[in-house]
Amino acid sequence: MAAKAGGEEWVATQNIFEELELPEPEERLAKAEVIFQVTQRIQELHLSQREAGRRMGLAQSKVNALMHGRAAGFSLERLFRCLTALGQDVSITIGPPGPKRGQITVSPPVSLVAPGLRAG
Repeated sequence: MAAKAGGEEWVATQNIFEELELPEPEERLAKAEVIFQVTQRIQELHLSQREAGRRMGLAQSKVNALMHGRAAGFSLERLFRCLTALGQDVSITIGPPGPKRGQITVSPPVSLVAPGLRAG
């Protein structure tokens, strides 16, 4: 189902940051997907924010920011280090560009499409 915005039908793309015309949409999406993985791992391990912070070398307030999707101050490299500190492996694959141009992707992909919208 598509959403209606101002009487017009709107179909979400695979990258909401691109749809919103924000700068560096691929990096923003990659960060969001990695933050989702960090949050999932913290929950899987049943860690408090304080314990997660201790393992990742972060203050509890930074863990709280991550768990609420706030990426300010976090590079992808720093987020990758958080994942490895939580016992996850991180692999980076470099290959030929996709159909548009070079892209940043995180696997497994996380669906950031709002319920009720379809990816287009």
